[in-house]
Amino acid sequence: MSLTKLKKYGKFNMVAVDQRTSFVRMLKKSHSTVNKSLVREVKKEIIETLAPNASAVLIDPVYCLPFADLVKQHTALLFCLEKSPVKQVKHEKLTQLQKGFSVAKAKKLGADAVKLNLHYNPLSSKKTLTHQRNLVKKVGKDCKKQKIPFLLEIIVYPVNDKLLAFELQKPMLIISAVKEFSKKVYNVNILKLQAIHELKKKRNHNEALFYKQFCKILSAQTLPWVLLSAGVDFKTFSKDLKIAMKNGCSGFLAGRAIWKHALSFKNPKKRLKWIKKIAKSNLKKLNKIVRKTR
Repeated sequence: MSLTKLKKYGKFNMVAVDQRTSFVRMLKKSHSTVNKSLVREVKKEIIETLAPNASAVLIDPVYCLPFADLVKQHTALLFCLEKSPVKQVKHEKLTQLQKGFSVAKAKKLGADAVKLNLHYNPLSSKKTLTHQRNLVKKVGKDCKKQKIPFLLEIIVYPVNDKLLAFELQKPMLIISAVKEFSKKVYNVNILKLQAIHELKKKRNHNEALFYKQFCKILSAQTLPWVLLSAGVDFKTFSKDLKIAMKNGCSGFLAGRAIWKHALSFKNPKKRLKWIKKIAKSNLKKLNKIVRKTR
């Protein structure tokens, strides 16, 4: 299935504005009252400003349904399918589909692709693994029926409280998940994946080499992949993207690293000014990184 509509410069430089729970949580730090109207207002400002410089924009069906046509005026449209927040069962997580929404509805609204966020750990219980895998199969089947590309976002997470052990396991957990969901039975067309960050903020030389090899292993799999920002700061994401792009990554689908600081402004005029100046500049800098890598 063709991914051409999602590309610019032959690569993916896509912006995510589909956050819901985290978006509201960030707004609450600067606003005493956060309602649907405010969330929509801020999301619209981000979309209007960034869409012209993105190869695609990812939006949600809870707040952003009125903005589907706005996105389509400028670039390709993606809709997310998952419910937010993710369902927690003890230490494990179960992804659920957004009630009242579907691949068919996304296609009807003009989506050029759909995205599913999947929390996944290969060490989870058999029951959880079966649920998560069956859900991806269902979405993949629906996408095949609707003839629309399927972007799978894989978020590995710890199934216990041992954070250090998880950080050490993380690269292999991601690689294992990629191998699983690259199988044809899932009908996935492109993957959205995490960088690997150690507990300390800066990588030393050996860790940087390890990250390069990690990216090469991901790129040796059958599916193209893009980098997600996971809320890290812009500088960190830029460095991650540079390394990833030089080692087989096909681009990015990033949100908070580009625009999250805008949510800290209580004054609407200051917020919009920051989006138009800094967020837009952030996106253009990421585009430059992608464009330089052929």
